[in-house]
Amino acid sequence: VLDVLDGMIARWLQAQSLLGKELDSLADLISFGVAPVFFVFALLKMDVWTKVAWGLIPVCSALRLGRFNLDTEQQHYFKGLPTPANALFLIVLTYNLRHFWEVPPAWLMIMIAIVDSILLNAPLPLLSLKKGGFRWMLTGWLLIMSWIVWWLPQWSAVIGLGSYVGLSVVVFTMWEKTKGGS
Repeated sequence: VLDVLDGMIARWLQAQSLLGKELDSLADLISFGVAPVFFVFALLKMDVWTKVAWGLIPVCSALRLGRFNLDTEQQHYFKGLPTPANALFLIVLTYNLRHFWEVPPAWLMIMIAIVDSILLNAPLPLLSLKKGGFRWMLTGWLLIMSWIVWWLPQWSAVIGLGSYVGLSVVVFTMWEKTKGGS
């Protein structure tokens, strides 16, 4: 919530600056790239190699935020998984994994870290709640996800991320077809 408010307040006060943009990205890196990994380390027992794999996530978060700051195309949508959505996914997934294993298998945790790191920087267009004409669709998606979290909490992280990526791919595929056909 505060991540959205700081930008809105800066625009409202007309106090935007390049330094502010960089400091916001640094705060995002700490809040959404580094902190979730430490949360996972605190909740789950992992071997050294699994921790090394999870060390990729803050690095890939930094790359993703740097690309976002330089990319002028990301005004109405995101390229790659946004770091706040990624942090939410990792925290919910970790909490849910504790219901299945006290110590999740190392291969599973390494696979999650690698796939997550790839999704952060994949050239996939993903819907944004901040701007664009897709807010109504994402609002509906959030309502459905709230229901899923209530009724299927163990699977909410996987269903949430999968449906977000899937919905984005469908919407942008349709958008490209209508744009190309007109």
